Amino acid sequence: MRVATGIGSAELIGRDAELAAITALAELATGLTEAGDTNLAYRWLMAAAVRVRSADPEPSLDPVLAELARPVHLAGPGDEVSAVVDAARRDGKLATLPRLLTQLGWSAIAAADWKPALAAADEATRLATETGQPQWQAAAMTGQAMIAGLRGEPEAARQLTGQAEAIALPARASAVLGGIQLARGVTAIGAGRYDEAFDQLRRVFDRADPCCHPGQSSWALGDLAEAAARTGRTADARQIVAAFRPGPGDRVAPWTRVALVYADPLLTDGDDAGPKFAAALAADLTGWPWYRARLLLEYGAWLRRRRRVAEGRPPLRTARQICEAYGLRPWAERARQELRATGEPGCQPPAEQLAGLSPQELRIALLAAEGLSNRDIGQRLYLSPRTIGSHLYRMFPKLGISSRTQLRSVLGPADGSPATRSGSGHRR
Repeated sequence: MRVATGIGSAELIGRDAELAAITALAELATGLTEAGDTNLAYRWLMAAAVRVRSADPEPSLDPVLAELARPVHLAGPGDEVSAVVDAARRDGKLATLPRLLTQLGWSAIAAADWKPALAAADEATRLATETGQPQWQAAAMTGQAMIAGLRGEPEAARQLTGQAEAIALPARASAVLGGIQLARGVTAIGAGRYDEAFDQLRRVFDRADPCCHPGQSSWALGDLAEAAARTGRTADARQIVAAFRPGPGDRVAPWTRVALVYADPLLTDGDDAGPKFAAALAADLTGWPWYRARLLLEYGAWLRRRRRVAEGRPPLRTARQICEAYGLRPWAERARQELRATGEPGCQPPAEQLAGLSPQELRIALLAAEGLSNRDIGQRLYLSPRTIGSHLYRMFPKLGISSRTQLRSVLGPADGSPATRSGSGHRR
């Protein structure tokens, strides 16, 4: 057995026995927690953490340990801290709490469970600072940045990743630096800046880059695929993703598995993507609501582009509902825009000036009003910048305006339109 990481199987042969030992220790900790002996479970989990650190000397967010320990970390969806963290507090293990809390926070991020995610990341940052553990401070701040990016707070994400990088880069803490690039890439995708997202995420797969980490790089596969599909760089992304596909007997960490599921249809051309979307949506995405919502959004948009409008509306509606429920503001807005483009009743802004626009023209107008360039809009809609410019030129007389700078004043009164949300802290 080996872990599929895409870095090269020869490098992992010597880690097979170590992985088996880590697995056994983490599973034993899980069993002890279920039996109610959290103190002993905590000690076994710490033994697993020691084995991880011996295999990877950085204080990393090792995905193997984080995922194996998930049943210990998360006793229930409403818990702010796990029984293991409580046991660490009772034992006065302040030096180990930042590590546990950071991994707890990332587990909650995967589930879009923001209350425990924020609580764990905030406490980990504070304790790491107080106990003089700068790399764990940077790791916890990276979790805070990821939360900000997913919730549509790009400026907060930018500041947090910058602060974390200033700590982690001199130490060449590759796992933390990889997490920073993941947070930056996801934030850029949420803002519709796909070129930037691809460049940020591509770095984690470059072995010469300090942010490349054998385990954590795989977390970025799905997001890299989305950015590649929007920027015409699918060939590069396909080559990277292929290196991470598991072979017989390979063990794949859950985040890697979900990233591969998400990437598959996005890197498939033409009508062949349809069965790939169906297979991806049939996969077990329990516990990964923001990947499922984004997959539904991409599928609905794919159907709409093929003029299968009636088929596209249900996945788009579900995507919008999930994103709104979990506070994933950038993707909720994108789902609303896709629904407007299908002519969904109740999603069209009521302004009389928009009556003469086609659904495609309306969507272009809304994106231009948000401040996106013709290139950015084209990447969203799979059109050339020149085509976007032509659409805008033709629609200005319909709206009674002469330039794109006037679009905001025309669209601003429309209830729920992006222009009316400009003061909400979410800007693109």
